[in-house]
Amino acid sequence: TVSEIKVANISWRHAQRYVAWGSRMVQVNYFFDRGLCVADFIFCIVVLPFSASRFIHGTWIHGTVLCKLVPFMRYGNVGVSLLSIAMITINRFIMITRTSVYSKIYKRVWIGAMIVFCWVFSYSMQMPTLFGVWGR
Repeated sequence: TVSEIKVANISWRHAQRYVAWGSRMVQVNYFFDRGLCVADFIFCIVVLPFSASRFIHGTWIHGTVLCKLVPFMRYGNVGVSLLSIAMITINRFIMITRTSVYSKIYKRVWIGAMIVFCWVFSYSMQMPTLFGVWGR
């Protein structure tokens, strides 16, 4: 099931924290993995219980506020996960093909900006739905 996959994913990412910190490249992946791990954890804690409740009861029983807030969290977290995986992919591409510019691009401040971008962009794309502008 989805919840088992998410929990296994979180456990694997938590285990990766204990990887040797010898190279800067491992540190960069660590920061991207942490953002992805937080998104997965929020998904497990906030979204999955409401999904299970809806499945068990056959309908939504939690009111209109949570009816808007839970999908906002669900799709915001999906966006964060996808963008984080994309950032990891781009990081590895640059690490392999553009080693001369890698240390210029992946400085602590830019890594933080990339992670913040993943979160802000993902949730800002959900704002029209949250406020009822479109997507009923």
